Amino acid sequence: MRRRPVLLGGAAWILLAASCGKAPEPPKAPEKVEAPAPETSTTAPQPPSTPASASASASGSAEAPPAAAASLSLSVFRRTAQGTQVRVAPNYPFRSGDSIRLGITASESGYFYLLLKGSSGRTRMLFPVKRIAGGTNAIEAGQEVVLPAEGWMKFDKNPGKETLYAVFSRSKDQVLFTQVEQAAGIGPASDPSVEQQVLGLLQQRSRSMTIAGAPVPGAAPAAGSAAVPMVVTGQGSLVATLELGHE
Repeated sequence: MRRRPVLLGGAAWILLAASCGKAPEPPKAPEKVEAPAPETSTTAPQPPSTPASASASASGSAEAPPAAAASLSLSVFRRTAQGTQVRVAPNYPFRSGDSIRLGITASESGYFYLLLKGSSGRTRMLFPVKRIAGGTNAIEAGQEVVLPAEGWMKFDKNPGKETLYAVFSRSKDQVLFTQVEQAAGIGPASDPSVEQQVLGLLQQRSRSMTIAGAPVPGAAPAAGSAAVPMVVTGQGSLVATLELGHE
């Protein structure tokens, strides 16, 4: 990105013995009966059983608890007439010529991509960019990344909808990120079919996330009230989609 404003829009798992009528015989002398020798067990005594959970714990083979869910916070800031910025809801009624910037914060250190599919249909990469940390997509836990790093993004004169795809992973998921780069036309074998397939997968993945602070579909945008960040939480890679419309 150059220092001039960036135009928006144009440019994956399943139960008695029966008695007879004969005369009784005379009683016989009792036979000598020897007491049986006590049986000797050849089996060693068994130790008391140990609950499975205690046994697993003692052997160190108990399964580790699942990792805590990570979160990704996204804020949209609009430039006011006075040149200051104010956070607005994603469904704010933007107009052509409005300028915005984004604030991204992750709860964990990891790797991040931000894609933009404009109203023109073109998909491009907004992060990483060369002027932020030399173009690396690594981000630190709790540190807000402001995009663009300098200046503002500006809606062009063509009304439409801009879709942002935010992708975060604690580890460098090479397969996922290679697909993201291909969708933005950066990696090899870049073609429209790959782009549509990857963006579709990102949309599907984003629906499995827990989202707080997102606007209610169909609700009237709160143009003058303070807005809260949109926070996406989940296990594994996080994907959030954010749609910004302008007239």
